[in-house]
Amino acid sequence: QLELAIDAIAHTRGMRLAIVGDGPERTALEARAARLSVRDRVHFTGALDPLLLPDLYASSDAFVFPSASETQGLVLAEALATGLPVVALDTAVNREVLGGFGALVSAGPAALAAALEDAVAAPRDPDAAVDAGRRFGRERQSEAVQEIYRSISLCRTFGTLVRDYAPGSKSYR
Repeated sequence: QLELAIDAIAHTRGMRLAIVGDGPERTALEARAARLSVRDRVHFTGALDPLLLPDLYASSDAFVFPSASETQGLVLAEALATGLPVVALDTAVNREVLGGFGALVSAGPAALAAALEDAVAAPRDPDAAVDAGRRFGRERQSEAVQEIYRSISLCRTFGTLVRDYAPGSKSYR
C-alpha cells in the first residue's frame, strides 16, 4: 500500500519520502506522486544493495510501513533495531513486531501523515533498538527455528503413534 504513504506525504508540509525497492507498480506510483504534486518530494531508489541499508536507516528521520498485508514485518524489526521512530498500520502482525514501540495508525492518509510528523519530531529510541536486538537477533532467531524443528519432530512422533496404535491398526490390542 505504498499509495497510502504517497497520499500521506501530500498531507504534510515539506516532508520527503524514499521508496526503497522496485517492482511493477513503480510507474503507477510515480504517476500518483506527480498527480498529487509531491513528485519532487518522493524519491524512488530502486533496488539497493543490502549493504547500503544501514546507511539509509541512519540518514532517515523516521520509518513508515504502510502495509496491512505483510506477514513477517522484517523491515519493521530492522528499523526498530536502529532506534528509528516507526509508523505502521495497525495490524496484528505489526503490533506483534513493534512490541509496544512505534506508532500504530489506521489506514488513512491524514492519520498516517500526522503520525509521521510526530515521528520525525521524536528522537531515536535506544530502548526500541535494545528490544529489537533481543527479540530479533541471530541468537533468538536460531532458538525459534530450533523450537519449530522440535515441535515438528514431536508432531511426527505423535502422528506415528496415532497411526500405529489407533483402533483398527495392526498394533492396536
